[in-house]
Amino acid sequence: MNQAQSESVPKLPPWAQEIKDRARAVDQAAAATASPEDPSTDADSVVATFNELTLAPVEDYNALLETQPMGVYETWQSLYHARSRCGINRELGACTKVICEVFLASDTDSAKATLVHEFVNSGFGAFYREVLTESDFFDETPAFVYNILGMFDGLASLASAESRSGRSRRIWSEMKKIASVLWKVSWAHHEYFRPDHPMEKYSPVPAHSFRRQLRHTLLVYHPLMRSDDELLLDGYQDLRRLTLLAWFYDAEDNMEREEHQSEFLFPCIHTGFQARGGRSQDEIAESMLQFVSEDITAVYGAETYLARLCFTFENPHYVDELLYTFIMSSGRILMHPDFSPYYVSSGILDALTEALERQATRGSASAELQWKILKDILPLFGWVSERTALSDGAGYLIKNCDFIELLARSVLTSARATSDDGSTCADILKIYRTIASEVNTRSVKNPLRKTLRQSLRYEWYRTLKVLRAYSLSGERARRKHSKLLSSWKSLGEAIGLEEEAERADYEREMKKAAQFCSCKECRYHTEKSDSPMKSCVGCGEARYCGRPCQQRDWREGKHKARCKRIKDAPNP
Repeated sequence: MNQAQSESVPKLPPWAQEIKDRARAVDQAAAATASPEDPSTDADSVVATFNELTLAPVEDYNALLETQPMGVYETWQSLYHARSRCGINRELGACTKVICEVFLASDTDSAKATLVHEFVNSGFGAFYREVLTESDFFDETPAFVYNILGMFDGLASLASAESRSGRSRRIWSEMKKIASVLWKVSWAHHEYFRPDHPMEKYSPVPAHSFRRQLRHTLLVYHPLMRSDDELLLDGYQDLRRLTLLAWFYDAEDNMEREEHQSEFLFPCIHTGFQARGGRSQDEIAESMLQFVSEDITAVYGAETYLARLCFTFENPHYVDELLYTFIMSSGRILMHPDFSPYYVSSGILDALTEALERQATRGSASAELQWKILKDILPLFGWVSERTALSDGAGYLIKNCDFIELLARSVLTSARATSDDGSTCADILKIYRTIASEVNTRSVKNPLRKTLRQSLRYEWYRTLKVLRAYSLSGERARRKHSKLLSSWKSLGEAIGLEEEAERADYEREMKKAAQFCSCKECRYHTEKSDSPMKSCVGCGEARYCGRPCQQRDWREGKHKARCKRIKDAPNP
């Protein structure tokens, strides 16, 4: 091995070096007597050696805990101070495990909770911070590190339980003193939590176990934060980075599980950017750009991050407030130039538009909730459409994501939402009016032009018709309605559509459609039936040969979303 190679290999801490040396000796002894068919491996000897060297009498400390709990606690501190730094330390490992188990059970076991209070009153917090801040803390044996971190997990769980019951805040206060130190130290050694952790070969505690423990700790800790302003304090950046790491690797660690509880860490990553704390919007935006560059794309890669985010938005259970939680946390973050080359290849545009379609078909009928979700994500689509090449932005959305239908739905939802003034829709429609004008100048054979014109001709007059039918009251509602009507009308006019001509085409189409079933899977979708079709009582547009086709088109087609936006005319 040359000098450059030796410098690239991390130096093993004493505990790992001892395991490696013992395992090598075992392998050499075995090789002298083994047959060629012997299935034993180097990995087997490493594991066996670790188990032999670390096995300690935990039962003895458990027994002492029943009669002399403070004696065990004091012994633990003495063993720590007398330890061989970063060595095997069997007795210390056993005692640490027993103390950790007390903390982990304290939120459900009152006797253990009493012990934790006694430990805290005896200076646990100061001693714990002493352990954490040792420069080589993460070079101690993985089992020791895991149990030390587990103590904070238990402390946070007890603080949560006592907070819910209105009990003393002593534990909560002690936990908060430890927290910022823990986040700083943990992020400084965050490679310990990554799948490529270099010491994992010698460790009985795999990196994914550390990540699971971290996720649980964070899920308990985040709700205990008192206010958004707290997120601006020193140490929050490291907490945010650890939260991002825990969320990012969740899909990889739990591929077989349908419920991914740690998805709920995702909004916590971005909460700090919603806290004002005396900062201007420009300062918040600047800190967000810095966060994306330094903590997302530089660490995980832009395309990989977007692909992970797709996994979140593809969850079929996320609708209504739950979906809004994730949408709210994503829009501004994704408006970053580092992501621009990967909007299409990562699948994020598809994932977002499919999530919005799921909301339209399966979510609440509340216009306010529907609009709250759309309002937070439409600016992202506008940003993508303006800042990226046509094929990677607006062109892709129009051809592959039925984006004109989404715009039509957004206009009608905005019209129904009394809390909105119409500006968000007007802004994105202005962008698409410019895009439509440019695309319309292309050859009549151009695929994007064909799709754009076909989509707009289908949606444009229908949407105008519904908008014009809305009953309005109040000056604010009339101003919004005028803004939406003008913006939507201009979009169609950008490709040469005329309202009277489109109205005539629409009426002819409705007469023709009345002879066919709207369910595409039905034979009478393309063949005339001897029996008359029945119109949908909700919207009056769709026609069906019978109830089975109507139910199927409602469940599997897009009629639920289309029907809801046509029939739910507002009355502000």
